[in-house]
Amino acid sequence: MKTKLLIAITFFTFFSCFDASAQKVVGKISKEICNCLESYKNLQDQAEIDAAMESCIMKSSMKHLEDIKKELNIDMTQGEVAGRQFGEVIAYELIKKCDIFLKFIMMVSSEENSPVDSLASYEESAVLNPDLVPYEKFSTDTMSATSGDCLSLRNAKLMYASENPDKIDYFILDGKTCTEYHENGKYISHYKINWENDCQYVSVFIDSSNPEINNLLVKGDKIYYQILGVYSNEVYINLDYKGFSKTFKMILQK
Repeated sequence: MKTKLLIAITFFTFFSCFDASAQKVVGKISKEICNCLESYKNLQDQAEIDAAMESCIMKSSMKHLEDIKKELNIDMTQGEVAGRQFGEVIAYELIKKCDIFLKFIMMVSSEENSPVDSLASYEESAVLNPDLVPYEKFSTDTMSATSGDCLSLRNAKLMYASENPDKIDYFILDGKTCTEYHENGKYISHYKINWENDCQYVSVFIDSSNPEINNLLVKGDKIYYQILGVYSNEVYINLDYKGFSKTFKMILQK
């Protein structure tokens, strides 16, 4: 599993809130991978980090092929698709519990990916989150959100671009608060908003009725947003959480 793909898996797994905590084999393998990565903690070279991560993941997963198939219903002998499915599960667990994994991902991401590079690999990893709408690649160099564009969103309803009508997620900005609705309002999350300037704000997590969100965030966690561009009803936003960057499209609801 190449590091670029692992980064893509990490982004999309983290924000799709996959629940892997119930699987015993996941905890066992993620602990083994983390311990393995600790032995490489002084690495700085991207290629060496890539090789170390791939080695640690493969070494541990090969020891638990039977349990992976039994508990996760993933047959690791089935090639790339199975590898991606396994990577999705393991990345989620490592994000939560392995500091060295986060360090390496951030190091490689800063060298290999701009904040929008996750979009450049969107087609490569879209299988991990089929609900997200594929859209044309773009560069933030061509984007320039004006103060007026950004101020118009201080009170707005923004829906995540999705092709799945049965799973609509959206959030409402109301000045200094943000309320996020998951799965057509089945779950609700609350955030406090601190505007750093017209187009940048910090979202501070308060609480959520969504157990998967509560597995990811604790009260006071900060997520950084930058509004990149507003084009008619399309809003492009960059999100940063603990060094992970993701740029995505929202649909402005009138």
